[in-house]
Amino acid sequence: MPDRLSSPLLRGTFRPLVGSRRGEAYAWGLAGTLALTAGMTAWQLGGVPWFLWLLLGFFLGSALLSTFSNWVDSRTVLILDDEGLAFRNGLRDVRLQWDEVESLRILSDRWGKRVQVGGKNGQHFAFRTLAEVEIHAGRPQKLFGFAEGEQLAEAIVRAAGLVAQPAADDEAYYARL
Repeated sequence: MPDRLSSPLLRGTFRPLVGSRRGEAYAWGLAGTLALTAGMTAWQLGGVPWFLWLLLGFFLGSALLSTFSNWVDSRTVLILDDEGLAFRNGLRDVRLQWDEVESLRILSDRWGKRVQVGGKNGQHFAFRTLAEVEIHAGRPQKLFGFAEGEQLAEAIVRAAGLVAQPAADDEAYYARL
């Protein structure tokens, strides 16, 4: 079999940037503070008002979702080699040979681009290209996604032999003929 991933295409193991966990720490801190407040309120008043339970539930849910998201991101890996590709993230484990990759769609949104890869037997996965936001004037900050995301999408299209298809203005679509 010819080497489909010869230079300049990518091969190897790729991981997304792992973002700051500051938001997760804030969410847990607020949930803890509200839990203490609810406990003290129950001790002083003999009960807890409904809105305090609602706030506690919101911040506890936010903290749990933030922790879960960070857990998934820390386990995400995309591997490209001569035979095909593999994607794992703690929830999904997909392995496709290059001839099993049926489509690749690139969708643009305010956080950059989302790449969706579809394969035979309904196997699929998605990843984000690098999201870069200007937080301080003139100083862009890299937030999340694969730093090599654009090159990874191009490598998958080439190695799988996908061809550009008609698509909406804010997306690109590649599929087998």
